[in-house]
Amino acid sequence: MDRYIDGVVDGIIDGRREIYNPVCFIGSREAVASVLDQIVAGYTQSYPDKKMLRIDGITYSQKLIQNVKENNLVEFRNHMKSCDLLIMESIEEIGGRQATMQEFYGLFDALYEHGGQIIIGSAKAPNEILSLEDRVRTQLESGIICNVGVKKDGGFSMTAQRGDIYKYNNNQYTCLSWSGGPRFNPRDYGFDPTAMDTACWRGFQCIYEITDFSLKLQELYIYDANGFYPEINGVSIIDPDYLPDEDEEIVDNDSASPHYIGPQTYHNLNLVIPFTGKLLLATDFIHDYYIHMGLQRPFGFKKLYSFEFEDGVLKQIVNHSVTAKMLRDLNYPDGKSRSVFVRDPYDKLPAEIRKTVWWA
Repeated sequence: MDRYIDGVVDGIIDGRREIYNPVCFIGSREAVASVLDQIVAGYTQSYPDKKMLRIDGITYSQKLIQNVKENNLVEFRNHMKSCDLLIMESIEEIGGRQATMQEFYGLFDALYEHGGQIIIGSAKAPNEILSLEDRVRTQLESGIICNVGVKKDGGFSMTAQRGDIYKYNNNQYTCLSWSGGPRFNPRDYGFDPTAMDTACWRGFQCIYEITDFSLKLQELYIYDANGFYPEINGVSIIDPDYLPDEDEEIVDNDSASPHYIGPQTYHNLNLVIPFTGKLLLATDFIHDYYIHMGLQRPFGFKKLYSFEFEDGVLKQIVNHSVTAKMLRDLNYPDGKSRSVFVRDPYDKLPAEIRKTVWWA
């Protein structure tokens, strides 16, 4: 489990409801259940006299219907509202069930107003559960949302990650592919980067700029495991006073601590990267081609370019935007199912154009 989620779990167990309430964990059932199991174990040990309820969306709906039929609705409501900690798993299962959503809305408000802790488990982010009422969706989005990766080999794999950003001629580009190297490696400067959160597992993000015919690192966001933030190219982090004194303890997972070392920022580095190879950069994404939690496909962008470098010096720019449009027209002629993967989409290109598609 990464440090961000671990910190949220610790906050819940420590009873910091003013910060961690509600909390919505998003991911596969197995991954979310593993996190919830940890919360249950810690909470019951810390608060043996408090009442906790753990229920999934479909069971909640079924029990509601059963109690309505048996004229026990008041008792059911009081039972649900009497808990100190409510864990509602698979919240997406109440979507489209009007009576259940109405009941949950009232339960959420009652618990929140009386200081109850609310934890939600879901396979999707609240804004992606279109069958939920807007007011319920607003409740779920009012607190902290944590993306939990799929459990694998005893740990958790990453969710969709924040990628590096490239700037050229005042435009911002996404890097979809590259060949060659090197790119910036923080370990060359003594860093030990660690996860900022589930969306940045590698612990750093770079913002490059192609300017003066060179590839330069201009900004760096990084989280070092040891609180080590040296000068890079003569540039210090934005707020060096944020670092603790040498005799102070570093606490790396408690943002409430005065000694917390979080992600740090370097601006205006102007560091030339001696990159040799090609970068495939794109902008103006067409949302119809969006792939959830995945690396977006090159032909989903209106503007697609490859930049070729030698020892950090820009040698050539090739515009592949026409090829991208051709791929869209060939693979999705009816404009439907645009978010669906197509096996070997580049095979439909004419041979002479296919040769220019170096990234496929």
